[in-house]
Amino acid sequence: MKNMKLLSCCVWILFTMATCSFEQDPIVIHNNISFESYGLTYLNTISIYPNDHQVINLVRTQGLSKDVVVDILIDKAIIDEYNELNSASLVELPAKYYELPATATFNKETKVMEIPIDIKSSLLYSEVGANLKNMVIPIRIAPNVDLAIEDYKLQALVRIDVYQPTLDVQIPAYDQSYLFIGGVQVTRHFEFTALSNFTTLETGKVRITASQQDVDAYNQENGTDYVLLPSSVYSLSIKSFDVENLTLPFDVSLACSDLDFTKTYLLPLRIESEDYTVSQYKPVYVVISIQSIIITLQESVDRLEYSNKTSHLIPFTFKMNAVINDPEPLKLTYRPELVTSYNAENGTAYTAISAGLLTIPEISLDGGEMSAVVNVAANLSDVAFETEFLLPFQIDKSILVEGTQLPDEIFYVRLKKTMYGLYSPSAPPGYSNYSTNYMNSAGAGNLVNDYILTDEYPYMFKYWTWGHGFFWKILWDQNYNNDPTKKKISCFSTVTSGLSTQEQIDFVYDNNSYFDMTTGEIILIFKYYYSQSDKDSSKPQNIWVKWTDLKAP
Repeated sequence: MKNMKLLSCCVWILFTMATCSFEQDPIVIHNNISFESYGLTYLNTISIYPNDHQVINLVRTQGLSKDVVVDILIDKAIIDEYNELNSASLVELPAKYYELPATATFNKETKVMEIPIDIKSSLLYSEVGANLKNMVIPIRIAPNVDLAIEDYKLQALVRIDVYQPTLDVQIPAYDQSYLFIGGVQVTRHFEFTALSNFTTLETGKVRITASQQDVDAYNQENGTDYVLLPSSVYSLSIKSFDVENLTLPFDVSLACSDLDFTKTYLLPLRIESEDYTVSQYKPVYVVISIQSIIITLQESVDRLEYSNKTSHLIPFTFKMNAVINDPEPLKLTYRPELVTSYNAENGTAYTAISAGLLTIPEISLDGGEMSAVVNVAANLSDVAFETEFLLPFQIDKSILVEGTQLPDEIFYVRLKKTMYGLYSPSAPPGYSNYSTNYMNSAGAGNLVNDYILTDEYPYMFKYWTWGHGFFWKILWDQNYNNDPTKKKISCFSTVTSGLSTQEQIDFVYDNNSYFDMTTGEIILIFKYYYSQSDKDSSKPQNIWVKWTDLKAP
């Protein structure tokens, strides 16, 4: 038991000694202090600065565990050594042009220390000027601890370059072009910038100018005939200087809607200053042109419309050449009196539809929009089939914005109510549709004999599936499902089996086909036998076809 207590006591003593030894280790100072840039170091300043605060840095790769104080010395011997080694002729910059602290502290746990140099830039520029290129400040650092480091890493020659305050105008890659619409009052803004190399810029010492001389030079170089933009239609302003980004913005405000649209205007902008140097290799050019509002019709001004419906919409899509602020009213006027002159000029015999059958809405090209659609509705309920009309329309110029141009004022629509023409076929999923994309029409007696076609039913249409022929006609005196807007369709076939016409008709049965006079849709739904053997064995074929969107052939 006594031996165990003695062993424990020895362990505790050894642990205590080890702990005391660790806490009493000496503080380590890393001897890697040096100038960030030893040798010849350059500092830049601006000639108008009365006092410019600059710094040079001492660095090390690790932080110290305590502060280190360094003496900052001026040592002319550094200049002599540099001149001898480099065959140079540097001289010392007089102390009245700068201020240096005598000492500085390199704080512990830091890797960089700044040594401030306050440069009396304006005095230096006015008294020394061009001779500055051979003048330097020879600085030596003397730490208050012994460091195992080369002397040259603790010395620096600081040369000061003094520059003029300069504005570098940023020229856009392309000339700025703006189109104004005559009579439409809008204001456009354009901004360009200049970069500064100094922070004390005063905007009152900068101005923007535009001259006829620059316009003449531009015209001669580019073969143009531009006119100097009148000062009454633009304003120039200088915005606040952005000290952080050293940027000076210029704003150009343009309100040119009332200028002569036969001319093109040029605004050549230059930046000028008596106090600062301006770098601008050419003017900032702004090209201004004026144009009237131009309204054009997207569709043909003389087009043919087919319709098999009781009401037909005639769309007119109008486009404008530019965006305006306020709505541009649009009103179409029906001009039936022009039908006579049209027929005389074109050798036609169209008739004019009654104005009471047309509904023409008044619309406008809304602000911010460049197109609008006018849908003219024609009521064809009581109009006989195969009637051909000519509808002349004219835009009412009296309500348009003054100066609006209309390349075409009169628009002609040839409207025919008919069952003949081109249709778009379709069939629902699960049904066969072998129709072509058009529907042929037949005159009296062309396709079948008079037993089938009579004057009471003037239309006879042929429909093909796999070369097998069907004919159908609209029963105008019979409604479909007691709906007066839908008319029954009679479908029958002509096969090549040598059967008589009457026998062929029997091959079609279960007929639910109809014509919708409101929508203009033709729906063929029926069953038929492809051959006598199919009929005998009750193997029918199903047909479901919908024709829509009647168009002129």
